[in-house]
Amino acid sequence: MAQNIYNQNTPLWHTLLFLSVDWATILVVILALVLIGYLLRWFIYLLKKLFN
Repeated sequence: MAQNIYNQNTPLWHTLLFLSVDWATILVVILALVLIGYLLRWFIYLLKKLFN
């Protein structure tokens, strides 16, 4: 009986795990994009300073 309940709950845990992984991936991607944007802005600022 306990085994049956556990087997029924397993897919739910898997979907929750996948959702959490998905959200973590999305957050990491967003943070990486923001970081890259700041670095590019800083780099362009330095280039402008050098050429001027």
